Amino acid sequence: MTATMMMGTAASLALGLERARLRLHFARVDALLAGAPVPAGGRASARRRSLAQLRAYAREGRFPLHGGRGPRRPVFIDHSGTHCAMGHLLAINGHAPLALRIAREQNYALLPALAGTPGLLDAVRSLGLTAEEAALIQPAYDDRPGAAVELEPGPGPLGNLVFILAMALLFSSVLMGLALLVSTHLRHALLDRSPERALATLVFVFGGVLVGAVALLIAV
Repeated sequence: MTATMMMGTAASLALGLERARLRLHFARVDALLAGAPVPAGGRASARRRSLAQLRAYAREGRFPLHGGRGPRRPVFIDHSGTHCAMGHLLAINGHAPLALRIAREQNYALLPALAGTPGLLDAVRSLGLTAEEAALIQPAYDDRPGAAVELEPGPGPLGNLVFILAMALLFSSVLMGLALLVSTHLRHALLDRSPERALATLVFVFGGVLVGAVALLIAV
């Protein structure tokens, strides 16, 4: 039970960190695109609608999961049907068949690699975006950053500070939960005079803190 609880805590922490990372990424992209001029021949109203939809997508926080082993990769539509940001924008703006076709044929491709997909460029333009901006929306993953990272400005000192504070708040919340759980286990162990149970509890909390600290360091 202890190992299972520790694994569950670590998984929840990792999921929360990833969700916060993606929300920060989409907020940065939204700020950049909102301040950029509308592309020549672009559709201003469609662009505003697309950015509003991107903000709503980020607020909802329902992002595709990256299953399997090895480095994480961008997933256009995951096994549960959850769309990535660009897949979501395509699907809710009348291009769901295109999003499904991309998922079937090149589900793990970076956006620049999809440039030759029939109908994709026209669909992106109908959203009021350019191909470069569509690539910018796709987050970076591990050692496959894609062309979008080159276009994306850094968050700056304030952005980094906000992100670190958010991660620290999340980590401290998990620690508070662990502290409550450990105090209960230790109390029962001492009442039962069971040193084995007390030791197992201490190992559990040490492991949880270690996993959380590593996850926090990776995130920032």
